[in-house]
Amino acid sequence: YKTRWERIEVAEGESKVCSFKLEPECAAVMIISNPEGATVEFQGKKLGATPVVIPNLPYGSYTAEISRHGYSRRTAAWEIKDATPQLVKVDMTSNQGTLEITSNPSGAEVLLNETVLGKTPLKEPVEEGKHSLSLQKDGYQEFTRSITIRSGQTTTLRNLALEIKPSSLAISSVPSGAKIYVNEKQYDDTPSELKGLLPGVYAIRLEKAGFDPATRTVNLPAGTRFEVALSLDSNTG
Repeated sequence: YKTRWERIEVAEGESKVCSFKLEPECAAVMIISNPEGATVEFQGKKLGATPVVIPNLPYGSYTAEISRHGYSRRTAAWEIKDATPQLVKVDMTSNQGTLEITSNPSGAEVLLNETVLGKTPLKEPVEEGKHSLSLQKDGYQEFTRSITIRSGQTTTLRNLALEIKPSSLAISSVPSGAKIYVNEKQYDDTPSELKGLLPGVYAIRLEKAGFDPATRTVNLPAGTRFEVALSLDSNTG
């Protein structure tokens, strides 16, 4: 505690009770880190990014948690024994590995723990530990996988195959009940929906007795429901 002086006057034969409140002796501590910019958490409160000064600490032992993205969490410890200001330095250790991904087809969006990292082909530093990986591309099924990244190592995922989303052709006609031919293969009469089709070019022909055939060629994208409506012209007088 801080030394305190008080002047007390006591007369002859007099007794006096004196009460003093002693103030604890304190010191300040500055926490720095390498690299700087690490978050300091002290006694359950986040104090900001290093360098951080904590003033007026009484004698005793203390700890603070130091964290920074891309580095392992560290605990800083110090002891206040006198009023001398202290400097506490924490050297952070990288906890990152490297994630390298290619896909077939390329250009798929890569998400790690629902955060977008970029598009394939991709090579990015990632914190160690388990992560949820997702690859997304229009017209293709989402690819998901759990991966583990190790500090200082490269995790390589090569030529991840993305599955094409199936498409469908919804074919109708006026009048209905026309025979459907798609790429010369016969299907149910109109109206009908052809499901599970791969993207590509499809030649559609509709036939019905008493009507001229109606044709159309469509370029079917992946993962779409494409509607085709054709009118048949009567060929009877």
